[in-house]
Amino acid sequence: MTSSTPAPQAPPARTAPLLTALVAAFFFALPFHRPVLTRALGPALGLPELLFPLLALALVLAARSRLRLAPWPGVLLAAVLAVGFSPAIFASDRPVASAAQLAVFAYIAFIYQAGVLVKTLGLRRPALLAFAAGAVSASLVGLAGAILNHLGFGPFGLSIDDPWLSPPPRPIGPTESPTMLALIAFAGAVALVTLHRQGELSRRATGAGLLILGLTILATQSRVVLASLGALGAVAAMQGKPNRQRVWGRVSVVAIAGFLALTLLWRILPLQPHWPFVDTRISNYHVRHQIAGRMFLDHPAAGVGLERFRAFWPHYYLPERYDRAYDGGREFQRGFPFDPHNTLLGFLAEGGIPGGLTVIAVAVLVWRRRAPGPETVALVVATVLNTLHTDMLTERSTWALLGLLAMAAPAVASRRNGWTL
Repeated sequence: MTSSTPAPQAPPARTAPLLTALVAAFFFALPFHRPVLTRALGPALGLPELLFPLLALALVLAARSRLRLAPWPGVLLAAVLAVGFSPAIFASDRPVASAAQLAVFAYIAFIYQAGVLVKTLGLRRPALLAFAAGAVSASLVGLAGAILNHLGFGPFGLSIDDPWLSPPPRPIGPTESPTMLALIAFAGAVALVTLHRQGELSRRATGAGLLILGLTILATQSRVVLASLGALGAVAAMQGKPNRQRVWGRVSVVAIAGFLALTLLWRILPLQPHWPFVDTRISNYHVRHQIAGRMFLDHPAAGVGLERFRAFWPHYYLPERYDRAYDGGREFQRGFPFDPHNTLLGFLAEGGIPGGLTVIAVAVLVWRRRAPGPETVALVVATVLNTLHTDMLTERSTWALLGLLAMAAPAVASRRNGWTL
């Protein structure tokens, strides 16, 4: 008979109330992305960036006695991004502008690293609670703005009601787009479910928060809605008896395949107010993806340079081929340069083969530290599907997703002294 060795336990967290308050304030502010400073340095600066230096300093000071023990995957993430995209910077006709994009990558790596340190320091619960509360607050503001706008009391800048979109207005809230708000709402839902599964949040509070966040996701009429449905199908495939798992697994595969076919080729969302309620003409996303693919084929070695996609757009936009994707109220957008709106294709175009391999390396690094459980499966599936329509390494709405994965990741025993991190 062998004796079992108890699992190593982490030392009791001794964190100052001020640090807890700062961590909570930062993660509460993370869902609020309305720019308050300037767009000159890439993604618009907002409340999270203002709190970034304070949080970075506080976390480093709090972890000073554990620096040799705490995992530092964010440093590795930043190094991979810097090395992987260096060929694109040197090959760019504007290397300074391309190198400035590394600042965004550094912030992404910090968010991920902050999630690890927050968990190590015993601040995971307040951080997740704060982020979930911020997501719910941003959703309520967006829904209220859309309702007031629809009733004729707006606009307040909290919803979007462009001529080619069907009523009611799509909520934006304190973010920059309906898609960003939908991503924030979905990430908030993951945080709520994670807390509930850990017994740290009541069913009533979880249900109320999920109702608000779910309504927000639907109201945005973003492709995140379909990605979320695919994620739910994947989660359902993990639950129940084996025969039900097979059924839900097939349903999930069909749902995800439908998501890819519909959203990559046609204009599925937002819905139209008349039959057949969806627009099956070529999607402007499809135009951007085709241009990104052609750009990569012409510059496979190092791409056209980070943040140089728009500069090369005029060389690849063919009016006779693509103008038809910008009719029905979008004529003024014909020939106007857009972002690639596809993570892999976009970074293949801007970074060539090294950039594509870097995106894959980042995905592998994040996947290795994922947490077990259906809520993380939903987060990963939805994130992967959303890479088809967003630039996940530069969209500010996705920074929080990496941080959530880090905070929800399981504890790892340190071989040096038995701590669990």
